[in-house]
Amino acid sequence: MTRSPNPSFAMLLQAVRPQPDMAEMRRLAAERMDWGALVMQARGHAVAPLLLRGLNLAGLPLPDGLQDIVAFVARRSLALTRELLNVTAALTQAGLPYLTFKGPTESLQAYGDLSLRSFQDIDLLVEPQAFNRACTVLQSLGYEVYGTSSQTHPVSATQILLRHRERRLLIDLHSHWTDFPNLFDWSFGDAFDSRIAVDVAGQPIYTLPDTERLLFLCLHGGLHIWGRLNWVCDLAWEFAHRDWDADILLPRAGQLGVQRTMMLGLALGQSLLGMSLSDGLAKSLPLGLRYLQHDIAALLESNPGQARRGRAHALLCHMLLRDSHRKRAVELRYRLRRNLDR
Repeated sequence: MTRSPNPSFAMLLQAVRPQPDMAEMRRLAAERMDWGALVMQARGHAVAPLLLRGLNLAGLPLPDGLQDIVAFVARRSLALTRELLNVTAALTQAGLPYLTFKGPTESLQAYGDLSLRSFQDIDLLVEPQAFNRACTVLQSLGYEVYGTSSQTHPVSATQILLRHRERRLLIDLHSHWTDFPNLFDWSFGDAFDSRIAVDVAGQPIYTLPDTERLLFLCLHGGLHIWGRLNWVCDLAWEFAHRDWDADILLPRAGQLGVQRTMMLGLALGQSLLGMSLSDGLAKSLPLGLRYLQHDIAALLESNPGQARRGRAHALLCHMLLRDSHRKRAVELRYRLRRNLDR
């Protein structure tokens, strides 16, 4: 039997939904609730703007500190959006194709509002052979390699974090979708040829087409073992505003190697946020994913941002999320080699 969440977490799960149950929220507010814990959970799950929206819709008083957190998130989101316009213009001028994902474009596409989705950096993907050139362009704009004393990076790097010297804004520059091999099997060239443009303050910004964008959200959530509620919220808001065809999503997820992590993300969205799924997507989970679903739900309540119980548990989670024995073997070898290299 599934345990009911405590009142503050139950309130959070209602407030962040696209269509909150306002009567249920008012009922929860009448209980003995730790409003400070609610704010801390919202902050830990990066959903403070959604909590503020939900409480306002229900006509409930706002707990102390929430508006300050949301104001900070809004300022950061606007600053990062301005920066996205600047850096993509510079990359285009330098003749470097790019794609961006998550961040401002996802805020607009899923939520229709830059201020409702919290994000901390800008993700940019470039061709592997253009990775060093793109980094040089960003450095010319005032960015420095962040988290290392070296100002250079190896040619084989797949991801590097850069921070602006003055504005302290972060850019996550990628040459591959992830560091892990055989995940999201889609070349940059094919992805760029399929790109769509999102209007951001009058400027077209290139991102993934809808199906692959949703599946990448699932991949990203799975890589973090769905450890924060904001990644589940992305799916709930996507499904609230768009009809997703199972006959398209399921085969494409299988092609890209993210079918199991998509199934888990959708199941979490359905159980935690009341997400409505078509019969083709509301599938019964295999035993291993059912274990993850219940385990992650418990950890989301008790320990935001850390849906794992140590390194061995994390490895088990990742193995359960891979679509085939071959992909599990590849990832296991990769993780063992990386641990030995440390």
